[in-house]
Amino acid sequence: MSKLKSDLMKLLVRREYSVFELRQKMLSKNFPPQAIDFEIDQLKAQGLQSDQRFVFCMCEHYAKSGKGPQYVLMQLQLRGVEKSLALAGVSEYDWQESLMIARRKLASVVGQKLKHRLFARGFTDDAIKQGMIEEENG
Repeated sequence: MSKLKSDLMKLLVRREYSVFELRQKMLSKNFPPQAIDFEIDQLKAQGLQSDQRFVFCMCEHYAKSGKGPQYVLMQLQLRGVEKSLALAGVSEYDWQESLMIARRKLASVVGQKLKHRLFARGFTDDAIKQGMIEEENG
């Protein structure tokens, strides 16, 4: 196994990475770009790397910490995930539990300040309003 493939595998054993992240890490180690692209394509073909799986893992990770879909989209964009793939993955994810986690973390915050904080965590106005209504009714 080549050093390049070995380095890629070591990364992927720990967590999911986007193609962009893997490529950047290997470029920083001065591997040739063509060799990097070839090895990443091989990993994708073997199912060892998937940007779709990466998107899902990012949604899971940030949802558990009370972050919303807009925040995750920004993070995916920073990690070089194709916009259409990021949008599809984020729109398929159920953010209701994440909103409830954020509400618990912000239990002492109320009114406009709460709405502002939830918006800063990446939740949309509609989701915030719906969450407020559900809490009042629940």
